[in-house]
Amino acid sequence: MPRKGWKTISVPEEFHSILKKLKREYGESMWKVCARAFSLYLKQQEDIDRYFYYATKILNSWAMVKCTIYLFDKGYVPLSVVEEQMNKFIKTLKQIDSRTRVSTKGVINLLGDFMKIESSEEGWKHRGKFIGSINDEVRKVARSLLIFSE
Repeated sequence: MPRKGWKTISVPEEFHSILKKLKREYGESMWKVCARAFSLYLKQQEDIDRYFYYATKILNSWAMVKCTIYLFDKGYVPLSVVEEQMNKFIKTLKQIDSRTRVSTKGVINLLGDFMKIESSEEGWKHRGKFIGSINDEVRKVARSLLIFSE
């Protein structure tokens, strides 16, 4: 007869065996083992949402930088707008670096190098390679965010 305030659930035998094993291993009752598992599951779901948010944020931020560079090339915006967008992107990268287990330092270093060559005449010839390298690094960071969220 169940205790007052308690409910019984049916679980597959394999699951019950795992619960019994964990109960012995941790020296806790089955309901505490289940409560801890649910708690960890809910925490993991929050982490997945957070890491997915950061993956989309880094991709969108980099897309904005590239759009701004394109507009600069066409003469629609001054270089100061590109620099402003680049600084916002760097701020985003630093947030991701400090709030997750994923390093964004590679992207930040490439952006610093990009801005140095961008201001020189010779830099215009090598810009495509830099943008390609930054694309690759941004993609690596986004992939790492999605992998760590699992």
